[in-house]
Amino acid sequence: MDSEIVSDASRSPKADREDVRAEYAALNSYISLVATFRFTIAGFFIAAAGLLSGSGVTRERALLLLAITVSLWILELRNRSLLGNLDGRAMQIEREMWGYTGAQAYDAFTCRQLKVRPANDDSAPEPPAPDKTKLFFWKLPLAVTHTLGFDLMYLSVAVFATYSALK
Repeated sequence: MDSEIVSDASRSPKADREDVRAEYAALNSYISLVATFRFTIAGFFIAAAGLLSGSGVTRERALLLLAITVSLWILELRNRSLLGNLDGRAMQIEREMWGYTGAQAYDAFTCRQLKVRPANDDSAPEPPAPDKTKLFFWKLPLAVTHTLGFDLMYLSVAVFATYSALK
């Protein structure tokens, strides 16, 4: 089957805009998918930890729990890397192709969520302060993120499994 190769010179600006919109929509779909996958893995992890430690923790179960913890944490790290790549491209589209620069550098969807300073835009203001989380009646002095929660979850189970395997 013959296929035509379309040169960049023959592409219309409207086609390019539609391609960028389609890519941006796909990026946001993938970002959502990876985020969902992160929480699915966390749910699986909690279930596995409960199953392994529910009826007492033997040395063998502790070692298995430690292996599962490290394995799933590595998947979490890979998901972060994927999200970073996807978010980076979405911000590039927002800033370089859609013109969210200067004072508007943080107005687009992905840029507003991540608050990352543009690398090549000296006219952009400093990034907004991270969102503070309200806990009961006051705001915490630190930005609480899903990444922090996942790291604490994996770390606490790894410490528990290591302690249980060594005693």
